[in-house]
Amino acid sequence: MFTVSESNAYLSVDEHRYCITRWVIKQSLLFKGFALIDQQSHYDSPSAKLCCMKESTLRIPTLTTTRLRLEPLSMSHSQGMFQTWRHDAVQEFSGPAKDEYGNTIQLPARTHHDSDRLIQFWIKAAKDGWGFRWAILIEESDEFVGHIGFNSLTECCEIAYHMNPVFWGKGLMTEAAQAALEWRSSEGATEIEAFIDPQNSGSIALALRLGMEATDTFSEGAQRYRACCDMLAASPEK
Repeated sequence: MFTVSESNAYLSVDEHRYCITRWVIKQSLLFKGFALIDQQSHYDSPSAKLCCMKESTLRIPTLTTTRLRLEPLSMSHSQGMFQTWRHDAVQEFSGPAKDEYGNTIQLPARTHHDSDRLIQFWIKAAKDGWGFRWAILIEESDEFVGHIGFNSLTECCEIAYHMNPVFWGKGLMTEAAQAALEWRSSEGATEIEAFIDPQNSGSIALALRLGMEATDTFSEGAQRYRACCDMLAASPEK
């Protein structure tokens, strides 16, 4: 369970503005950990290709769980992002990264400037209305654990997450992911997916704990895991 509080991170979307298609998103996201895939069986549907939005607003709430607070990622999280992305283990299965202008980002991060460009990428994504990231903080200490969010906000949402290795093995990402998925389900999502490198045993274990199942679909070497939201809701917490 989680609680929701209003956040100042809400962004207006102009009337009749079109959501970015999966094809466009894939071109802009060259970060394997954040990569998206064109799946003809799902994305040829009118609701999934171009969704026309009228006077809608993308609101990114702050979620609170037993141990954590998920708040919209911002430049105030610069130090935590650097401490996360300076580790080889974090970017091992993420592939090359590009900033909002299509320029390559040095990873592992050598300076705050490198990881700040990741923050700016997701701030821009939120402004464009197609995806975002939460910063994951320990509620009692405000320590930055990692980040989590969605690469799309259609009925089928792709979740992605990265965590500072210092906090691995404590069940914190499971707790954050359960809150994120429960919130997205309450906002109308019907299916959740994740694309995971077959060698990334930690992320695979997390996906399975969340109730996701492996599929036969691959994108740039990453395997698709998926689950219906009602299956996630019924999945026991582990």
